[in-house]
Amino acid sequence: MMAANRIAELDALRGLALLMVLFFHCVFHLGLGHVRAPSLFDWTWTGLDIFLVLSGYLITRILLAAAPGPGYFLNFFLRRALRIFPAYYAALLLIFGLFPLLSPAFAASATRDSIWIFATYIQNWVFAWYGWPDWHALAHLWSMAVEEQFYLAWPFVVLAAGRERMKLLCLAIVGLAAGGKLLLFWLDGFSLSIYTSTLLRMDGIAAGAWLACYRPEDLRSQRGWLWLAGLVGIGLMLAVIVLRRGPGSVEYVLGSIGMVLASTALVGMTHAGVLPARVRGLLCRRLLVWYGVRSYSIYLLHYPVQAVIWERIGPATIEAFQQAPLVVGLLVVLASVTVFTLAGLPLYYLVERPCMQLRVNVSWTHDRVSMEVWHASRPAAAAVLEK
Repeated sequence: MMAANRIAELDALRGLALLMVLFFHCVFHLGLGHVRAPSLFDWTWTGLDIFLVLSGYLITRILLAAAPGPGYFLNFFLRRALRIFPAYYAALLLIFGLFPLLSPAFAASATRDSIWIFATYIQNWVFAWYGWPDWHALAHLWSMAVEEQFYLAWPFVVLAAGRERMKLLCLAIVGLAAGGKLLLFWLDGFSLSIYTSTLLRMDGIAAGAWLACYRPEDLRSQRGWLWLAGLVGIGLMLAVIVLRRGPGSVEYVLGSIGMVLASTALVGMTHAGVLPARVRGLLCRRLLVWYGVRSYSIYLLHYPVQAVIWERIGPATIEAFQQAPLVVGLLVVLASVTVFTLAGLPLYYLVERPCMQLRVNVSWTHDRVSMEVWHASRPAAAAVLEK
């Protein structure tokens, strides 16, 4: 049952983003070179940009609704801690405690002794400077570090800037981050800094935050810009597919920018209440919404689970794929998504959801803070929006 404060279109977008990333990792393990038309598939990593736009939008909306009220910082950080930390650290303990026993490659890698990098949310910078981890199946956690660094800094930015100045600030950040990606590519080619550094990933977050600065009725007057952003974004994505030059090319950078624009348009139209009914009907499928609600737990565990399985069946699967690519590829994707889902559900139901059902309220009384934690079933505990 969906909570009353959830927005189906946004959950569906999150579900779409998750499935895109799951699909990309299936294709990645099969080997992009084995796929006849790789650019039709390898762009699906841009699902991560949808996650970032959604984060920027939802978090900024929460902060603007709370500022400058009492307990602004403490309330926000406690709510974020309940939302993010339990599932994340439970996943880390499971991965670093159990998976070395299941994966000889993980047990023999230097990554086994680097849990502190992930526990302190600095992995995205480590990857940017030193490359992917020895055990590549933890590479996807760079995005968790980007989001956590955003959560730590953004409440101060929102409080200092206010709603109106935030609009200009967010647009400036979008331009600087997107331009920085292109400039760095021009100077040094494609590098992991373009992919994992927080500063160059702020275009998606800031684009979502820009939307949150507008009240729905005010954003409706900007619908022309939303349509333009969507069309340009789709055009860039089509260029990535048609040009077929894949990872390491400038189209790889443009694919990220294109997905930021396209998802900004979708989130913005949802926020303004002008999302076309046909698009809403295509988007709000029950399966996408279901995956969107559970996306965090599934995302955390899917790549390590796939790596463990692939150590055992990978060579034989790739050989079979070369003989019958369509059939084997379809079976791999369906089986993998099923396994990823089953692996993530215990984490969702046993850890993530119980902690999500807690709400933290902070009220200031003169010189002291009173804090109460209660279950979200109580009407007074409804959140403005919960990501």
